[in-house]
Amino acid sequence: MKRITLIALTVAVCAFSSSVTNAQLGIYGLFNTTHDGAVDAWYHGFTLGAYDHLINAGPVHAGLDVRGSFETGSQYHYRSFLIGPRLQVRPPVLPINPYIQAEIGFGGSRYTGGSPFATHYSNKFQYGVIGGLEYTVLPRIDLRLPEISYQRMSAVSSVPNAPKVSLVGLGFGVVVRLP
Repeated sequence: MKRITLIALTVAVCAFSSSVTNAQLGIYGLFNTTHDGAVDAWYHGFTLGAYDHLINAGPVHAGLDVRGSFETGSQYHYRSFLIGPRLQVRPPVLPINPYIQAEIGFGGSRYTGGSPFATHYSNKFQYGVIGGLEYTVLPRIDLRLPEISYQRMSAVSSVPNAPKVSLVGLGFGVVVRLP
């Protein structure tokens, strides 16, 4: 029994120490569209972000994701900054890598009303779940097709009992994984 425990402990230490030295940093850019349920508007724009896989246990990778989105629609602008944990599975044989992440941060919208000198953004607390598939096309290049998100943002209005804003997004883009 002691021998099995010692072997299991040795394997666990080796796996953990190798995972720390093999952290995977990825930088990505996405084109995306988001539907804002509060004003029934569609935003179109881009997202820039990065992730770092801090724990690698075989095909399972866990880490942290940071992203910023900048989108615009007819007379509306939307932006967000989100950060959160990320979990990805990279099967050794398949080029398909599913991932899911939970994000928190802030988001805001701005109504321009046709004027380029509109009021400020209404930054509010935002949280959500994002998931998708990455397809490996070259050793360090992945395509994200698709990325789907569901997010909630605190009410933009200061009226008491104003409903939270539901945001549903769809995106696609490119990921560059750094050594």
